[in-house]
Amino acid sequence: ELTSIEAFLGRIPEGPGALVLSGEAGIGKTILWENGVEEAERRFGQVLTCRGVEAEASLSFAGLSDLLGAALEEAAPSLVPPRRRALEVALLLAEPGEQPPDAHAIGLAVLDVLRLLAERGPLLVALDDAQWLDPASAGVLSIALRRLTGEPVGLLATLRRGPEGAVAFELDHVFAAERRGQVSLGPLSLGAMHSLLREQLELELTRPELVRVQEATAGNPFFALELGRELARTNTRSAAGRSLRVPDSLHELLGGRLSRLPGETLDVLLLVAALARPTVDLVTGLYGSRDRVLAALEAAVQEGVVELDESRLRFSHPLLASICYEQAPIWKRQAVHRALAAALTDVEERARHLALGADGSDAAAASHLEAAAEQAAARGATASAAELAELAADLTP
Repeated sequence: ELTSIEAFLGRIPEGPGALVLSGEAGIGKTILWENGVEEAERRFGQVLTCRGVEAEASLSFAGLSDLLGAALEEAAPSLVPPRRRALEVALLLAEPGEQPPDAHAIGLAVLDVLRLLAERGPLLVALDDAQWLDPASAGVLSIALRRLTGEPVGLLATLRRGPEGAVAFELDHVFAAERRGQVSLGPLSLGAMHSLLREQLELELTRPELVRVQEATAGNPFFALELGRELARTNTRSAAGRSLRVPDSLHELLGGRLSRLPGETLDVLLLVAALARPTVDLVTGLYGSRDRVLAALEAAVQEGVVELDESRLRFSHPLLASICYEQAPIWKRQAVHRALAAALTDVEERARHLALGADGSDAAAASHLEAAAEQAAARGATASAAELAELAADLTP
């Protein structure tokens, strides 16, 4: 897999192309993607990154905003005015006009940004968890990448195979077959799993125990680490010839880790799970006590449930966020969404929280959703506008 990534990076100076790392959750896609990003930074010095997050999949142009980042500020003065304005309206950097920006114009503006960067040298566009890329961002990125010709621009993406449904970003329609490659990640071998558990957890298992772990996890490294942590924590071993005592599903296993956390920590984590872009300051402001929030987050970090990236928070695996949210009573989830709706200023995000916090028909929430739909349409995010309008209709008495 590492050889495939290095070979792909070596071909970028010759022209545009893509490499997709696919597999089930926990199979190791992100680790390999991070290695590719580091190698590209070492070789080229130009990398645009975006990490897909399930909570942001419904927020218009959230992925595009993360991807362009500081590069937009540098490239914006060189864009032709109509395209620059379309892009700035889409990213909430300029007020919408009477006519919403056309998705084609936004995509061409992104293409201009990529070409400007590629004039300096090879450029890597890196998308992690592309299945969570919001449809608005996916649409304009497809428009831009499809129009690349000889520019040294490569796309490295990870894609989860599973029941998530349709993926907004379809690479088959972006790059010709000869310009795209795919690496499907399979299960670990017995020897690789032995090395993983020994190096990550200092857990030494006998060969029969390793075989049972591999059978129980189907060779998935994330699942194996979770099971290994449980074995190390309980200091248990299975009797010869008998299966390991493991929960019926990974949800139960991860839920068991969450259940060991104090109730206040779970309340703080529910806020983190419900937020699209959780930060320490934002969670603290919503919860009301910085000391208690920091203590709760410290407990979650020690348990391996969340990670801190500067001030930004993220669960160590997306499944943990889903389980944390689903395990909370519905009344508590609704209360959290109502609190978030009262605290957040983004029109679209606030409206979605109002919808999730509503208990039956709610005229006020429907009105906010309708306004959010109008704003999304004005920004050129027609798919999001349609979804918001449908939510508004559902909540209208």
